[in-house]
Amino acid sequence: MQVSGWKETAISLEKEYLFSSFEMAMLFMQQAAIRISEIDHHPEWSNVYNRVCVKLTTHDAGNRVTYKDRELAKILDEIFKEVDQRISLANQIYHDLLYFIEQMTILKEEIGFINKNSENYKSKTPNV
Repeated sequence: MQVSGWKETAISLEKEYLFSSFEMAMLFMQQAAIRISEIDHHPEWSNVYNRVCVKLTTHDAGNRVTYKDRELAKILDEIFKEVDQRISLANQIYHDLLYFIEQMTILKEEIGFINKNSENYKSKTPNV
C-alpha cells in the first residue's frame, strides 16, 4: 500500500510538512502527539521554524516500513489537513473582521458628518 506524498526508502517513510509559521508547525506537532500516543507508534521528527520533518520506521520489526508506519502517515496527513483548514478559517475570519472594521469606520464618519450638519442647521434656525 502506497502512501501519497511520502518518500519511501528501504527502511523508512519520510515527509516534510511546511507551515505558515512556527506556531502552526507546533500546533501540528501538538495535535499529532495526541494521536501518536493513542496508537503507541512514535515517529522520528524534528522542527525547524515552519518545517516539520518526519521519518517513520518500525524499529521492533528490524527497522523497516510496516503497516503501523503507513497508518501513522495517513493520520499525520489528516492532521495536517485539519490544521491547514483551521488556518484557512482563521484567515477568512481575520479578513471579514477587517472588512467589518472598515465598514464601521465609514459609517462612523458618515454619522459624524450628519451630526455636524444637523448642529449647523439647528444653530441657523431661528427660535420660534
